[in-house]
Amino acid sequence: MKRFIAFFLTVLLLLSLWGCSGNNPEHTTHNHTHTEAITAWDTTTFEENTVTLPNTETTSSQNNPSSESSAPTDPSAVILSDTLERGTTEGNIYTSTTLGLTFEKPSEWTFAEESDLAYYSGLLSGGFGDFAATASENPAVYDMYADHKESGTTLSICYENLFITVGNALSAGEYAGIIKNAVSENPDSTVTFEGEITLGDRLYSKLTVKTASDNDSTLRTYYLTQVGNYMATILATVPEGAIFDTDSMFR
Repeated sequence: MKRFIAFFLTVLLLLSLWGCSGNNPEHTTHNHTHTEAITAWDTTTFEENTVTLPNTETTSSQNNPSSESSAPTDPSAVILSDTLERGTTEGNIYTSTTLGLTFEKPSEWTFAEESDLAYYSGLLSGGFGDFAATASENPAVYDMYADHKESGTTLSICYENLFITVGNALSAGEYAGIIKNAVSENPDSTVTFEGEITLGDRLYSKLTVKTASDNDSTLRTYYLTQVGNYMATILATVPEGAIFDTDSMFR
């Protein structure tokens, strides 16, 4: 299970790298798989981490046999307790009915097109089709990605299907703990903020990680909220010293 979490965190970090480089990946022909694409990113740090996942399935089934966590772990047998509705974009405003929030993109930022989002999600068709059905059949799908190439700031919204990646549901707090575990194994990264925040209609676990390099430092803020058997992750990547306050971009 640790490798699934490592895979997902690696994908999130890879998107940050693409944003910082100021270039979208070349994907018009889709002649390679998403897994092959992410091997260009250094996954060593995450692959070597010892991440202990909470055994929520065992605990929950012992304490409450009728609980949601006692559902079978075979993804094909799982009926997701919440279906996902694709967010919509109109002008500079992204709206998510699923999350009950809106994101106002600064005018100098750029939204990724659907073909880009599908590529980030590992889909080769260039689109999602039925978004809820696609989410139920894949480890993770990206609903929104925006970036400011000049500063290297990026922001994405992704839904991870927990019954595919880890075999049972996790709370946002438990998932934040997994990220903290991974960060603790990286001497160049530290957690600078940990708490909760309300964005739109939902409460999120918020975790900010500072990663230092020889030339600069980057702040990655994870906003995590559980949506049924999915983990919704809003990831904001901001070079330290940039003026963007990502909290204020949501309402």
